Amino acid sequence: MAAPGAQHTKRNHYVPQFYMRQFALDGDKTKVKCLSRHDPYVSIGTKSISRIGYEEDLYTFSIAGSKASIEDDLNKNVETPIANSDTWRKILAGEPDRLDRSDKLTLYLLMRHLQFRNIENLRFIEQEAVHAREIGFRDDYSEDEREMYAELSRTAAGPRSYFLAMAADIQQFALHWDRASISVIRSRIPLRSSTNPTLVVPRKLGHIRLFEELEADAFCYWLPLSRYFGAMLTMSRRFNDFIHQDLPDDAARVFNRLYLGQLLEMPSTRHCFADDPEIEGDLHWAGFDRFDGIGGRGRYKREIR
Repeated sequence: MAAPGAQHTKRNHYVPQFYMRQFALDGDKTKVKCLSRHDPYVSIGTKSISRIGYEEDLYTFSIAGSKASIEDDLNKNVETPIANSDTWRKILAGEPDRLDRSDKLTLYLLMRHLQFRNIENLRFIEQEAVHAREIGFRDDYSEDEREMYAELSRTAAGPRSYFLAMAADIQQFALHWDRASISVIRSRIPLRSSTNPTLVVPRKLGHIRLFEELEADAFCYWLPLSRYFGAMLTMSRRFNDFIHQDLPDDAARVFNRLYLGQLLEMPSTRHCFADDPEIEGDLHWAGFDRFDGIGGRGRYKREIR
């Protein structure tokens, strides 16, 4: 943690820029083509990576009247080790076939970290703390959850402090390591991602072979690692594997539409990385029509019915 009173970067990225650069334009690695939400519009255009996936002073808080930041901890303990790993060098080189069991832990930690570090998780923690304070505990809260949300609801800074502690603690994920299986999956269809990149995969998707064999409380997560390959994390008591698979074209299209749905339904998701020929068709599928009014170039609008 940076010392109180030290200078801090105000623009704190909750999605690492080294990850977003995997979806950058071929001719300009500082920019990405994306769908951006500006209710009631969605626009298609390019954005500077440095100007998306961040929130000002997200990792900064006050100690005895002075500002402190966990950004240095994140860089030192999480981002730099992953970005400098042999695993990430294989990913940067576009060589998914070289990823093997020795890369499993790095991929697992990256996926779980992005899942917990994301701003959507912070918003959920904040909402649950407010609910516990103003309404009471939900019926399905466990005793641990009741104790946690009671503590978080006592101060306005509680949820944010809890979120920051989770974001900086990479060791927390070791608890479930024995249940983790990783599939490295190649796609012929260009893949999309977003500023909330780790997707929970709905169980009703039947395109992945393992889904048919999973127990009821198992989970699957999907993280694109480039435009043509990604990783599937399965949390299950029945498997502890590392395998390679090919993603059927129809499954890739479903995953891409899930990111579009995420953009439209999650207020904290503002940008979807999308550089594929099916963008406009998917927007029409989602109920959007091209907006041709003033400033309407590249913009789509969905009428609220």
